[in-house]
Amino acid sequence: MPYYISYKGKKLGSPLSKHEAEEKLLVLSRCFQQLEIVKENAQSIAPAFVRGALAETK
Repeated sequence: MPYYISYKGKKLGSPLSKHEAEEKLLVLSRCFQQLEIVKENAQSIAPAFVRGALAETK
């Protein structure tokens, strides 16, 4: 199951293994607070346009 680094509830970057996510979190936590590791849930995310901008919807 893929993992992501999340900042204030938003996923950053591409899917990672748990080990890779833990390593990146350790490095990035020196620069940013409120980072966490989240698992990809089973729901797919579909793109949608909101006020002319691309937004992610569940």
